[in-house]
Amino acid sequence: MEINWDLYKAHLRKAYFNFPSRECENIISKGTSQSEDFWKFFDKYLKVMAAKNAKLQNKSKDPNERGPSTSAVLNEVGLPSKFSKFDSQIHNLNLEKARRHHLKMYDVPDNVQKEFEYIIDCYLKFLQREKMIKLKKLRISQKNLPICQHKKEILYAVRNNPVTIIAGDTGCGKSTQVPQYLLNDGFENICCTQPRRIACISLAKRVAFETLNEYGSEIAYQIRFEKTKTKATKMLFLTEGLLLRQLSSDPDLNNYSVIILDEIHERHLHGDFLLGILKRLIQRRSSDLKLILMSATINIDLFAHYFSDLSKPPIINVPGRLYPIQLEYHALAGRSSDRVDDEKHKSFEKSKTEKVDPAPFLRIVRMIDEKFPKTERGDLLMFLSGITEMTTVAEVLKEYADHTKRWLILLLHSTLSIQEQDRVFDVAPEGVRKCILSTNIAETSVTIDGVRFVVDSGKVKEMRHDSETKTHKLTEIWVSKASAEQRKGRAGRTGPGVCYRLYSEQQYQAFEQYSLPEIRRVSLESLVLQMYYLGLSDPLKFDFIESPELSSIESAMEYLINQNALTKDAQSLTPTGQMLVNLPVDIGVGKMLLLGCLFEQCDVILTTAAALSIQQIFTQRSFRDLDCQTSRKNLLSDFGDPFTLINTYREWMAVKLDGSESSSRWCRKRGVEEQRLYEITKLRNQFKEILQDADLIERRELELTSVERRIRRGEIDQLKKLRKEGQRDQRKRKILKMRHFDAALQDSDEEARSHGEGPSSKKYSKDVNSLEFEIRHTKGLMNEQYRRILDSGNSYKMGTDLILHSKFKPFVILHPNGSLADDPEVLCNTRYDKSGSKSANHQLLFYALLLETTKPYLVNVTRVPALHTLLLVSTNLDTSADFRRIICDRFIEFQIEDSHVAENIISTVAEIRLLLSQCLERKLNGDKYRNSELFRKLQLFFQTEVWYSMKRLLKADLDDINVHKTGIFSNQADFLNLSSIKSTVPGDKATEFVATKFTCDGCAKEFYFTLPDRLEHLKGCQLRRNDEKFGDLEQGEKQSAGNVSLKRAYRCEICHEDLFSTPTEILKHKISHKNIILVRG
Repeated sequence: MEINWDLYKAHLRKAYFNFPSRECENIISKGTSQSEDFWKFFDKYLKVMAAKNAKLQNKSKDPNERGPSTSAVLNEVGLPSKFSKFDSQIHNLNLEKARRHHLKMYDVPDNVQKEFEYIIDCYLKFLQREKMIKLKKLRISQKNLPICQHKKEILYAVRNNPVTIIAGDTGCGKSTQVPQYLLNDGFENICCTQPRRIACISLAKRVAFETLNEYGSEIAYQIRFEKTKTKATKMLFLTEGLLLRQLSSDPDLNNYSVIILDEIHERHLHGDFLLGILKRLIQRRSSDLKLILMSATINIDLFAHYFSDLSKPPIINVPGRLYPIQLEYHALAGRSSDRVDDEKHKSFEKSKTEKVDPAPFLRIVRMIDEKFPKTERGDLLMFLSGITEMTTVAEVLKEYADHTKRWLILLLHSTLSIQEQDRVFDVAPEGVRKCILSTNIAETSVTIDGVRFVVDSGKVKEMRHDSETKTHKLTEIWVSKASAEQRKGRAGRTGPGVCYRLYSEQQYQAFEQYSLPEIRRVSLESLVLQMYYLGLSDPLKFDFIESPELSSIESAMEYLINQNALTKDAQSLTPTGQMLVNLPVDIGVGKMLLLGCLFEQCDVILTTAAALSIQQIFTQRSFRDLDCQTSRKNLLSDFGDPFTLINTYREWMAVKLDGSESSSRWCRKRGVEEQRLYEITKLRNQFKEILQDADLIERRELELTSVERRIRRGEIDQLKKLRKEGQRDQRKRKILKMRHFDAALQDSDEEARSHGEGPSSKKYSKDVNSLEFEIRHTKGLMNEQYRRILDSGNSYKMGTDLILHSKFKPFVILHPNGSLADDPEVLCNTRYDKSGSKSANHQLLFYALLLETTKPYLVNVTRVPALHTLLLVSTNLDTSADFRRIICDRFIEFQIEDSHVAENIISTVAEIRLLLSQCLERKLNGDKYRNSELFRKLQLFFQTEVWYSMKRLLKADLDDINVHKTGIFSNQADFLNLSSIKSTVPGDKATEFVATKFTCDGCAKEFYFTLPDRLEHLKGCQLRRNDEKFGDLEQGEKQSAGNVSLKRAYRCEICHEDLFSTPTEILKHKISHKNIILVRG
């Protein structure tokens, strides 16, 4: 009897693939690629059955004879000829209770169930057969890998030496095979580091597949927010940064017996530091720890010499496996800027107005069309220096591609959306080649199958930090010889290829052999902080493989001292530093998180910190798309970029929780990369957990009913299941549509509509992220280099740039993609008095990054009130004798007309900063503290209207500051230098000793104090009040502490007597030398 499958398919699908029960394991999960393949197999089975039945109907047969069995039919396609219940892979599954009850409810006959189970079983066996065929081919290919010839040599070297160096050329198989050799030889607790997260995941999956451990946990990976590691794990792939963080809890890394550092030629900051740490560790664990260094283009002599004082490490050279590559040089004539300069580190300085010339790239494309017929497969990979250059060339190539219909132009860059990046891995239509324009990310990070041609511009952009100007400069330089060889090798991975170099052979010979290590071109604040945390108290003496500039380390130490992360003598971390080292963010962002806890603004600060710690959430194309710009208008904030990020995240959360609109569609419409918003969510949770563990945020458990707890438990189980299936499910390459890079957004929309319920790895990722979101959401003050002041000559006109100045670098501008760049008028609406010189609403810009590309740009900018903010955050405040002139960090000067107003402001600022410091210290130490008074004083301070003038100081203006002044009150506060500005008005020298009536808020007593006396009283009074409230000291100790805190060393400039007295006693001493004016309030 023929079965009408249309009647039962929906119920069968639910029962076997999507059954909502913890008791029954789904045989094949709905939404996976395996599910999609099964239904294709099912349809093919029905066709074979139909054809077989048609043949049998034409033959006479015994009416009592049973029709063709399913097994007989499937035997023709290579499946078992006989079905046995005991051979079934689904025999042991729990099919007898809830699932069968569900099918019985919907009147699904037993014979239909058995037939469907048999088809499933045949499909699983078919997959197993395919897998065994692949495995057989795999074992053959493993033996043919160049690394296999050195297997015994590698194992012998590792067993008998603490350090082994493997220099394996591209394609030799070192990354996948060496860990397996060690595992099969009996080594356990193997750790293999990779520079990038994507490499950790892909290598772990590949090694698990080759070792038949796909469904086990012996091979695992661990990256930020995600890990598959269990107690049974024997081999772990993880990033260099994560291994460094493990040192804080396991200083000797006792969890590992073998550590493999892969791709060490890339010389990342964490990689170089890890080398130094492991060198010290090998000395302590020489008997039970093995270190293996692996790379394709390693500087063998450098690494061998670095470890030579331990024992001479064996060096194993393994040849690569590349197909022949034809190399052609096509030098660009007539461009002097491309001359290699031996005296400038083989770099060139690019003209501010010079743009990349697309003509040579177009010429290569035409040459390929002329030489190679379109029937020959083979894609083209072009290496350019940046997104601007890529876009310029792509626009020209697109016109040619539209004319010939033989090319598909795609881009690969970190600022593009994940969907756009994924397109480069898909397959071009028949008779069409992909032309992929990429930065150096395609050198080693990703492998694009099918590339036969490579065009190398010879250029790369590197981020370099200038410690003097506090600037991150994206500099275009020549690549190294090692990088050029890596690029060339991309043409010979899958077959014979051609590499076109757009420079001469003479220029190539002048290239540096290797790239400049990252440790010599980036800021080192986070690294130095971590060194102190690990007990390395003298970073200047640390044994790096190649030491950074001493000025860079000293600059980092100075920054940490200014941020109160390091003690003044640079010997140890402060409580603030101890906390900052546990936060995986930049120092400034970490300080902001701590202050957010103090001010009880955790929610908004967690979002801000997370958003500032990831890549730009808006896609590059969204800034050119007018529809995206219009849709995004309501998200922009005229307070600055961090507030725009907060608005975007909150709106997205509202869309997710409301559910009336697709969040993916909402993001595409506004040019937002949704994956970045999921990253913010994960980072917020990570930060929150760290702060909760430190008792900086109160833990609040959800009060759920028993029903809600069961639902939540089910969601968590579903999340784990989706993650496991997503790890197993491999993304399948698709046939691309004839749409270039600039049609990707439209393509994404159509794909979303046509594949809304279809299975794909993207949908998996979306399901996992969405479910995790539902489970979790259903029920620093900046340092002085981060300030900018508007140029006094600005007169804003539409289409022109606002000019700004910093202390270290003048003439900078807002980044064109920033929020304030769209509304610069808010920066120019200062209200002045009648004289036109004073205002109560001067503004400054605080920023997170100064990035110099074609121009110096400010990134992630916030506007703040000038006077109030700068007085609270400046490292140094210098005042005149009458306090009317205040200079902040020898950069900006404020002038206040009324000296009494100025004096009160200085007093209030000192009190708030002292209170802030004490509250933060108590917060970090886990002590009780009183923040209500701090909040009240801050609120009143910012509400106080003060009319003042503001100007940027030039070099000549600094002569007015007495740098070496050591007055009697120089230790009043670390940041405050009273009377350090030279006075130009006669009689001002005595003004600092004018006593006025003062009522202390703390003790409610009235005094006649000079400002220094007032500051000393406030400091002592505040300390006593805190101690009295919380009982930290005995009464006698409090009095002693209070008296000692008021005394200061002082050398009289008149009689040269050395004193150790309170300010009042010193004041009386000075009165004996000259008259003091006493002014009653």
